Amino acid sequence: MKTPDQNRDGAHIEQGEAGVEQLLRSRLKETTERMIANPGLDAIENGELTQNEWREFAKQRYLAALHFEELLEAGIKKAQEMQDQKLAEVLAENLRDEQGVDEQGQPKEDGSHEKWRQDFYNALGLDGHALSTAEPLEGTKKYDEALKKLIDSADGLTVAGALLMQEYSIVREFIRIQKGRDRAFPAQFEYSDTDTDEQCRQKEAARLYIDDHIKHDAGSHYPDLLHAISKYSADESLAKIKNGMDVINEAKQEFYKSLEQIQEQK
Repeated sequence: MKTPDQNRDGAHIEQGEAGVEQLLRSRLKETTERMIANPGLDAIENGELTQNEWREFAKQRYLAALHFEELLEAGIKKAQEMQDQKLAEVLAENLRDEQGVDEQGQPKEDGSHEKWRQDFYNALGLDGHALSTAEPLEGTKKYDEALKKLIDSADGLTVAGALLMQEYSIVREFIRIQKGRDRAFPAQFEYSDTDTDEQCRQKEAARLYIDDHIKHDAGSHYPDLLHAISKYSADESLAKIKNGMDVINEAKQEFYKSLEQIQEQK
């Protein structure tokens, strides 16, 4: 029999919002560690992919990210329907960050994530045509289907849980991808003492998509969202949040199986 300060996972937690945050942080950490401990990310981080294999992986990442803004928009709409203004605003700030606009809808000086994404893919040697004609691998299709189901979901806490998992796990994924990027494409991303000012500017722009995601998702998007949903301490509410987290975890595991297919095509 569980005591009042135990959750369904059997973990001892404090009561109230601090306890919910502790519970979710623990679950996120454990789940993400399992998620990113896979041969595909090992190969990327350790520089084992050829540049062409890396480009194939990058195409799959591009395809997998296509519906993220839609998921944020769905989360905002559902939070508003729940009359949770705090949650809606946290997600709206995340969406504005993705779109590169401020609260008044004016463009930010550092641009949108779409522009950063273009600079990143251009540095890899992938233009718009290469990305738009890319074919999704089976794991990417499953990831895409999972996001579409979440977008169509009627439950706001499930979507919030999915977004929480996204914001937490992407930092850990991108740290590994960042290392692999610099190993595979040093001339495009690594600074050199011989770089001209223009080359430094180009590399800074090319690095921004990965590097800024690591900084901002860890420093603001994840903790802000965690705090916004920590008031939902009822068992039923927590079950919905955990369900959303699990959907993303399972979808990302399917996605990373695609990396094995890329290497098998040698």
